[in-house]
Amino acid sequence: MGKEERRGAPQYGKEAEILTPAHRRSKRRHRGLFPGGASEVLVNDSHGSGYTIDYEILDKRAKIYHGFQRPGIMSALDGTFNAALMIGAHAMAGTKGAVLYHTMSPDVRQIRINGKPIGEIGIFALAAGTFGIPLVMLSGDTAACLEAEKTIPGIVTAEVKKGLSRYSAVCLSKEKARELVLKNTIQALKKIKKIKPFVLKGPFTFQTDIFKGKEEDFIVSSPEKLPKRWKKEPLIKAKTAAELLQKAWGREV
Repeated sequence: MGKEERRGAPQYGKEAEILTPAHRRSKRRHRGLFPGGASEVLVNDSHGSGYTIDYEILDKRAKIYHGFQRPGIMSALDGTFNAALMIGAHAMAGTKGAVLYHTMSPDVRQIRINGKPIGEIGIFALAAGTFGIPLVMLSGDTAACLEAEKTIPGIVTAEVKKGLSRYSAVCLSKEKARELVLKNTIQALKKIKKIKPFVLKGPFTFQTDIFKGKEEDFIVSSPEKLPKRWKKEPLIKAKTAAELLQKAWGREV
């Protein structure tokens, strides 16, 4: 990822300030998750060390899950939730023209479940699906929205930028992006019963390819210039999706 997306970078604080209102209720009463019918909102700050969102300006009715060394993927989620949304999503590793494309980590060439490539969008949707929860809305660049629409039929997307490379994009203004995200959020909440949870049939295999080389080798912009050598991590097998996710990302805390 770009250096400006890392905690401690000069623009990091400003970006957190800009991002936060997308997760909270706008001052206008007709916008946001709560006006859209939500009775409870849990914000999962899952980027990096989990301090991307400025929780001091988050809507006071929302809860936030942040920090690192977490028990697993979306570990604060349970069956009491009705829907999941992704704000600021990106396409999977190696997607040409996708802004900040990667899958979990820049050194990951590819993650496969049952032999098929899957990105973070599919992984998070699968985690929600283990609880019967549909991923109903996603915002991001053109490539992320297309990936979501191919993965989850009926999902509502908000395209807030068009990537021209891994590190450049034509973006909507801050105000227009917020308006689009909030409008589409309300639309998505109305479709909860029409969008099915993302599930895959087991049994499962899971494998990750890790690039060989130095960091500067696998953070290049063009997918064609990524390293041609990588190593395959040990194959993981599981009977259920929940077991698979726990084996792949679960940890003792």
